Amino acid sequence: MSAFTMIAFGGGAPIHAGRLCEKLGINELLIPPDAGVGSAIGFLRAPFAYEALRSHHATVDAFDHSAVNQMLAELANEARSFVSGAIASTGVNPSDVPLEVERWAYMRYAGQGWEIPVPVDEASFDLMGGELLANRFEKAYEEFFGRAISGLTIEAIGWSVRVTTPRPPVDRVERIGSARDLISECTRTLHDPATYETVEATVVARESLVAGDRLVGPAIVIET
Repeated sequence: MSAFTMIAFGGGAPIHAGRLCEKLGINELLIPPDAGVGSAIGFLRAPFAYEALRSHHATVDAFDHSAVNQMLAELANEARSFVSGAIASTGVNPSDVPLEVERWAYMRYAGQGWEIPVPVDEASFDLMGGELLANRFEKAYEEFFGRAISGLTIEAIGWSVRVTTPRPPVDRVERIGSARDLISECTRTLHDPATYETVEATVVARESLVAGDRLVGPAIVIET
C-alpha cells in the first residue's frame, strides 16, 4: 500500500490519518484545506440535479414507442423545470446555463427479481425502438455478468431522466518539489503515541505555508 496516497477528510480524520498511515505502511498523506468540512464543501460545489422516475412496463417484443416517448418527454419536462427553478433562485438566467440530460431504462429478463440500468439516447424511439433496447440491454448485461442469455423475454420496468447543470471543472495540480525548509519559533508540548513520550512540536499556521514548503516533525499544522 506504500504506493498509494491517503486523502483525509471529514470530522477528525486529519487528526487520525497520520497514525493510520503508519499502521498501513503508507508514506504519503494528503490533507486538503478545510478537510473537516469537506462534505459540506462538496455539497455546495455540486451541480444542481433532479432525477424524475416512473414505473412503466414494456417488453421489447411489443414495444409501444409512442407511449414511451411521451413518458420520457414528461419526465424530462419535470426534471428541467426543477433544475431551471433552482438556477433562477440564484439570480442566474436558466437559459444561460447548458443542461446535461441522462436517460435510463431499468431492464431485466422476464422473471428476474432485479433490473440493471441501461442508457437510453436522447433521441426519440421509432418502430425499431424495441430492437434497439434489446441490443443495449444485452450489451449492458454482458458488462455486468459476463454473458447474455438468449431466448428469454426482455422487459423494461422503470424509466428515469436526470437533468443536471455542468460539473465545475477541476484543475490538475502538479507535484512541486521541496523549495525550502520551514522553521517556526512557536512550539507546543504534545504526547507522541508512537514513543509514548512527551515531545516539543513545532507549530505552523497552514495559511503561512506555500507550495513546496518542507516541515520537519514533530510538528503541528493548525488551520482556522
